[in-house]
Amino acid sequence: FEYTENIYAAYTSLAKDWKKWSLVLGLRGEYTDVKANSITLGQVNTQAYTELFPNATLQFNEDDNHQYSINYKRGIQRPRYQSLNPYRYFLNENQFDAGNPELTRAIENKISFDFTYKGTYIFSAYYQHFNNNLEQLTFQDNANRLLLTSDFNIDQTFQYSLDFTYYSYVKDWWFVSTYMSGFYLQNNFTGLQSDNTDEQNNTNGYFAQLFNQYTLSQKGALY
Repeated sequence: FEYTENIYAAYTSLAKDWKKWSLVLGLRGEYTDVKANSITLGQVNTQAYTELFPNATLQFNEDDNHQYSINYKRGIQRPRYQSLNPYRYFLNENQFDAGNPELTRAIENKISFDFTYKGTYIFSAYYQHFNNNLEQLTFQDNANRLLLTSDFNIDQTFQYSLDFTYYSYVKDWWFVSTYMSGFYLQNNFTGLQSDNTDEQNNTNGYFAQLFNQYTLSQKGALY
């Protein structure tokens, strides 16, 4: 499997501060040229596309303790080489993983609103959407008793989320950070083994993590 990817990019940005407001604008333009040659399959996949990726952040500093910001960005997620390589890696005689040389890029759009209190408490609400999102799917071939896992571009993925982040030194020797997120996540995709019907998976979820760091000695040693 031979894979060549050339990316040509140009960037520009603008930053402006006045009184209690600040604004950052950016734009990245990319031209991508791809050639994926699967010698074993005798298949050549070529892609050429141009994409623009704007981003913007507007921030309002009410005082030293209260900051508000709204952010927007458009991004790209490209498939990894191992996700493209169609080589079959057998886990056992009936189950294998394989790449998909026809994968293309996924495009992300995300808008978020953040509130920061005293520089240590951060509340965030955001909406995130992916077109052609890259997902790993498993297919079952009952006739040949095979189980295949590979990467595919699904139709879309979107997520609503409310997040909270806190980090600070409780004591000079004790640092604490925590992150909590409540979210709704939905995938829309085509059921390739179900007469190409439109399918949907969705879930409500919650994620939390707590980190503690202790400094036992400022000198880096115990005595």
